[in-house]
Amino acid sequence: MTTLNQSDIHFMQTVLPLSEGLRKLFDKLASSKNKKSIPDEISSELSDLCEERLATHGFDDYHSPTEEGRKLEELMDKLYT
Repeated sequence: MTTLNQSDIHFMQTVLPLSEGLRKLFDKLASSKNKKSIPDEISSELSDLCEERLATHGFDDYHSPTEEGRKLEELMDKLYT
């Protein structure tokens, strides 16, 4: 299980191309007052989406991580199972 905070959830809802199922899960998590934990299978899927986004949007013209890229790397570390 991976625990996400509200900021992580909002960021992923905003920048990742979530499937309908993931979008519904994130909507539930965002409105929940409980601990926001996701199963390892979902963590792996989200890590893959973060990696794809990082490759296309995470670096500037000098190949340095952008602010979005740094956040994606942070999430990938958190989601890695």
